[in-house]
Amino acid sequence: MLTCTVQGFFLRSPDAALKKEIENLKEELERIQRESQATVDKLQKKLNVERKAKEDALTRLSSAAASRLRDNNPGITDLSDPNRPLKLSERASELYDNEWTNAMERLEMERSSTKANKTATQMAEIKDVHLLRNILTESFKLCHNAAIQQLDSYPELIVMPKLVDSPQNKIKVPSLPSELCKPLKDFRKNHAFLALDELFKVFSEEIKKTLRLRVRQYKACEVYIKECIELCWLMAVQDPPLHIEWEYQEGDKFDPAKMRSYTHSGDMIDYVVWPVLYLYENGPLLAKGVVQGKKGERS
Repeated sequence: MLTCTVQGFFLRSPDAALKKEIENLKEELERIQRESQATVDKLQKKLNVERKAKEDALTRLSSAAASRLRDNNPGITDLSDPNRPLKLSERASELYDNEWTNAMERLEMERSSTKANKTATQMAEIKDVHLLRNILTESFKLCHNAAIQQLDSYPELIVMPKLVDSPQNKIKVPSLPSELCKPLKDFRKNHAFLALDELFKVFSEEIKKTLRLRVRQYKACEVYIKECIELCWLMAVQDPPLHIEWEYQEGDKFDPAKMRSYTHSGDMIDYVVWPVLYLYENGPLLAKGVVQGKKGERS
């Protein structure tokens, strides 16, 4: 019996040792697998972080490149923008057809109380045409200058804190890069309507003083003035801003490519009724102007 036990011990002893070694190897393998998995997870996490950083960098680079491409580029238009250049051109035509006509009628009503001969009446009508043209062009100049000054102020507003007293010597601040300037332009354009009430208050007074409008004249043209200021501000905040041309002289050649006749046609310009509208200064034509034509003298 003792012999069997001893023999059994010796017989089972190699199996037990082998089993123990296998268990140790399994544990070692599991440890290695855990460490390997931890290393893989760590590397994967690092890879994800680096990949995200690369994607962010590419996004910023793409955004910067897009801003540089879109900045002051009229060839790229947001078709969802209700105030894009083509729509503003349509508004300008509607302004001429509607508010301009209404203002002319109101001015005529103001004159109807005074008796005048035909020649005097015609001269008064021409003065009214000039007045309405000048209201539009003054609105354009005021809005155009205000928009430029606003853009020029951006760098200093961003760099310099608002102080009680401005420094006597202006500090030269570098221009903003396109990737910063373009979003600011877009923000201003998208919120342009917020400025209209204040612009009307200030600019209507400027127009009244510059053109020396009488009270009755101003009342007759008030709606027209408001519409002119609104249109011109929306034109001024485009990128690039829309441009109008009106400084033609009497006797200049009538150009049918960019002009149409008012009540008289001819090969020469008598006076300008409504300006020519361009996509930008020296750019493509958006809408023809209206001029009074006259026949040139025969030699």
